[in-house]
Amino acid sequence: MRQVSAIATFVATLGICTLCSQPWASADGEASPETLEAVSFFEAYRGNLLAIDSFDVLMSETDSFMSEGRVTREVSRKTRLLLDSANDARLFAQSTEIEEDNGKPNERILGAGWRAAVMHLGKVTEREFPGNIEEFASLPEFAFNRSFTLPEIRLIGIYPFPPPNMGNNWVENQLDVMATARPGYSVTESGKDGVYIAHDFSKVSEEGDTKREWVFSVDGLVVKSYRLTIYNKVTKRWVPHNQEFIKWESIGGVFVPVSISGEQRVASRKKDGTIGINFRLYDVEFDWRSVNQEMDPTRFDSQLVVNLENVRNLVSAEASD
Repeated sequence: MRQVSAIATFVATLGICTLCSQPWASADGEASPETLEAVSFFEAYRGNLLAIDSFDVLMSETDSFMSEGRVTREVSRKTRLLLDSANDARLFAQSTEIEEDNGKPNERILGAGWRAAVMHLGKVTEREFPGNIEEFASLPEFAFNRSFTLPEIRLIGIYPFPPPNMGNNWVENQLDVMATARPGYSVTESGKDGVYIAHDFSKVSEEGDTKREWVFSVDGLVVKSYRLTIYNKVTKRWVPHNQEFIKWESIGGVFVPVSISGEQRVASRKKDGTIGINFRLYDVEFDWRSVNQEMDPTRFDSQLVVNLENVRNLVSAEASD
């Protein structure tokens, strides 16, 4: 029996089958024209995303969590992320502010935190303020990414924000899967501004319970919107789970996201045993400082992440370095 890894199980919950990467063909040995058209859009999208191999970006994110018609938690984050693939270097700095409902009228719980880390040639230095400095002589790329839940820029439009980040090989595999001919694709023109593509996994397997929908730009280089719905086998209805609207800009011939507005719906059981729907509403803005430009190695100096003033500077909108 084929074993399914923990990563594959995790990915399946978001609607991607990592085990569906084998080529698919119809009974006569050829994929349908509609499938090939869908694949052509994902191939163009894949090519643009994989062209992003170094960058410096400041992300500003606001999340509002709602339950039973009221906001229960608000989170604001500023995240500075630097990546230099050629020199195996990355830097992460983040500030977080949290405002939470404690269940009492006119009372809120406030919290804030700072953390940062740098990885260069496998060596890692990290600090969560006001905690101690931690250093590792060697740490795999995917472990560094997962430790800080770093968003994978190259999977925006494929996964809800923040896309999981498990290393370059895994990212390329996910993009390869999307650009592989397989059953379940449908393509519809949605006017001069875009092309609607859907992948209905319920048409592939009796156990399939996800449907993913995209609106691509006409040239196929960017995803303008993404939607994931899940089939409820009890109510026999398709239930919206996640939707995003994405805006892009071209920098140096590569398209990068400049904003994301999204909504997630998650079912949860209430104290009385009934099922309620919790909402997460989020907005992300990207301030790109550089894309695919050579970076000075001093920008990955460990001292940048162990001093709070340096970290504050990194996540400041006015900072240049």
